Amino acid sequence: MAKRDTNKSKRNEYRHPLREMGYTTPKSPLSQLGKRLRNGCIAMLLLLWIGTEGYYIVGKGEWKHFDCFYMTVITVNTVGFEETLPVRKKPFGRPFTVILIFLSIAIQAYFISTVTAFFLSEEFENLWWRTRMERMAQRQKKHIIICGAGETGIHVIREFLESNINIVVIDDNEERLQGLQSMLGTFPVVVGDATEEWILEKAGIERASGIVVVLPSDKDNLFITVTARRMNHKLKIVSKGIDVKTLDKLKRAGADGVVSPNYIGGLRIAAEIIRPHVVQFLDLLSRDNELDLHIEELELPVRYPYNGQRLRDTDIRQKDLLVLAVQSPTDDTWYYNPPPDYVIEPHSTMIVMGKVGAVVHFRNELLGYI
Repeated sequence: MAKRDTNKSKRNEYRHPLREMGYTTPKSPLSQLGKRLRNGCIAMLLLLWIGTEGYYIVGKGEWKHFDCFYMTVITVNTVGFEETLPVRKKPFGRPFTVILIFLSIAIQAYFISTVTAFFLSEEFENLWWRTRMERMAQRQKKHIIICGAGETGIHVIREFLESNINIVVIDDNEERLQGLQSMLGTFPVVVGDATEEWILEKAGIERASGIVVVLPSDKDNLFITVTARRMNHKLKIVSKGIDVKTLDKLKRAGADGVVSPNYIGGLRIAAEIIRPHVVQFLDLLSRDNELDLHIEELELPVRYPYNGQRLRDTDIRQKDLLVLAVQSPTDDTWYYNPPPDYVIEPHSTMIVMGKVGAVVHFRNELLGYI
């Protein structure tokens, strides 16, 4: 039994290939600023120590250390107080004071230039933007995490936003994320490598209800799928698979759904020739167009009045909704174009089509019974 647990723990330990090769994340301008400020603090403390010990030596031990320290402080800060120590009576008193003043001016100039350059730089603006985005991400619950904002991710993001679904987007390209926000509006983002666990934690993976993995590399998608499943076993995971050979691997790694853009694109191209009108109609449904039609998937709550009734006895038709299919919660069987005598069960999944306003009203009505 202990051996099995050990093997299980070993299977849960995954390392990214870049980490195995000794890859480290390059230092950001903010970390470089921290290093410069740290060096400045060290220089200032060293200057105070040199000044204190220097005055003590100049005074040949006649002055107390605290008085020497106080003299150093008022000299370094050039506050204009009179000399608390009779440095003019010592041979090297005033020359040492002059040197101390010039050193303090150089160090303070270094401090001021460093801080000023940071606040006037683009990095400060980006830091404020990142902080605001991360705070937005921390407030999200039952949201969807989207890993990757590239050619595929942008369409996923747009669809979720148009469906009023809470999302958090992870991408390592800050400019790309800011560009998407300028086009689609503000939404929570986390700048970083989605293969890193701490980045997924920033995106609130433990509070999320699902994750969409659409990076351009199958290896990264596979790694994120394994990591996400280990971090939140209840998570619904949908991943993109570029190579057909990786589709089964992604499913075995924990993905609930795998989508191949190449496979779907091929079917779409063929459908444009075989059944063009069907494709045109489905395209109209999936876009904001003059038809104002929408297909929605809805789960019926236990307390909803339709439960136990025949389809003909409900007022779904009066709601301007067409029931395309119903999935029974008992055996997960799909009933397409269910007959009027079909009896609705609690937790049934209903696929309906109707005007956007009617669909939204029906969805809000169901939420009132949860």
